[in-house]
Amino acid sequence: MQLIRELRIKGNNSMIIAGDFNAQDYLWAMRSDRGGKLITEPLIVHDIICLNDGSPTCVRWNGCTAIDATFTTPNLARNISGWHVSAEETLSDHRFISYCVHDAHKDAKGRNHRRNPANSVKCKNKKRWAADSVKIGKLKEEINNWEVNETPNNTDSPEQGIATFYEKIERICECTMKAIKTGAPRRKNVYWWNEHTAKARKECNAARRALSRARSKVIARVEQAVNRYRIARNKYRLAIKNNDEEVRRVTGELFPPGPSLDDLKEEEKQLIIENNKTEMEIDNSEVQAAARRINSKKAPGPDNVPGIIIKKLGLAKPEIIRRVMQAQMNCVTFPEIWKRARIVIIPKIGVDGAIIKFRPICLIDVMGKVFERIIATRIDRHLAITNWLDESQFGFRTGRSVADAVAALTNYVKANSVAH
Repeated sequence: MQLIRELRIKGNNSMIIAGDFNAQDYLWAMRSDRGGKLITEPLIVHDIICLNDGSPTCVRWNGCTAIDATFTTPNLARNISGWHVSAEETLSDHRFISYCVHDAHKDAKGRNHRRNPANSVKCKNKKRWAADSVKIGKLKEEINNWEVNETPNNTDSPEQGIATFYEKIERICECTMKAIKTGAPRRKNVYWWNEHTAKARKECNAARRALSRARSKVIARVEQAVNRYRIARNKYRLAIKNNDEEVRRVTGELFPPGPSLDDLKEEEKQLIIENNKTEMEIDNSEVQAAARRINSKKAPGPDNVPGIIIKKLGLAKPEIIRRVMQAQMNCVTFPEIWKRARIVIIPKIGVDGAIIKFRPICLIDVMGKVFERIIATRIDRHLAITNWLDESQFGFRTGRSVADAVAALTNYVKANSVAH
């Protein structure tokens, strides 16, 4: 802290401080200890900003902690983005921490601006495309030039088949659609953020700036500013904790864990494959039927591939998609990449203004939707052939609706009515 003080006095306002502090505080972790508090207060006095997002940086056999932190000054923080903990193996308990430092220049009015990220440190950023700008003619040409043999159907490595498929899809998107300009990658929004947390953060930042301005004043004003900041910081911490617990509770109720094929032994999987070898073969007509149901106007999933690309590909060359999905079917697996979803939780407000329940909207990858529909169609067909469903069930059945239920009830009443 003495070094920070000397550098700030000398006018060095651009610095990054990073390392293993062996301490935790709510500024960069989900818990706090005595060492974290000793580190935090001097940093606040010198107006130092923490870049961590709360992710664990150290993984040991007895749990995960966030004891590695990255700090910087406010003027440099505007040029830093993409802070994240890498999943790459480090052969250590500590994980790699990556972030991008973008060069900045001043315009004619002396304001700082970021340069083009392409001229600075390159960051991995998920590309997005504008589906309404697609060139249909060019898209058909690219699909016609896509050879079926370019897509592997190796059952030993189905993940490689998916990776190769998405590489080709990305090239097609780049050729046929305009990319959405997102600029330099920004920090992701946390799931527990809401307007109450934003208000608490604003009050906490105001108290921190007041403390920073008061550090050169009389001691009484400094103590008053410290107390005000502590109250605002505790309020901010409590808001984060309550929101995190509420979101976890709601998502746990909306998405309860279910049985998984991963729990099956390898012998049981092989038995399923041998007994259902014929039924597990996917036909091109199934892929085309699922592709016709794709709504091209709906938002894409985490892979950012617009629905129109998969729809046109599934109708023109279903064999390409069939090969990718057949490899998954042969392994009795549903790929993890297709289980991911962007979740938007919409609260339902009651008459008294209180939240009574939540309604989730899940955006999954279009390829995952196609695979789901193929499997769901087969299940529906099997239930219809074996007569497992009761004739009085009208919900969640093809070709039946509320009108059919009302008609059945009316006919039943007429047939059993007694004339008076």
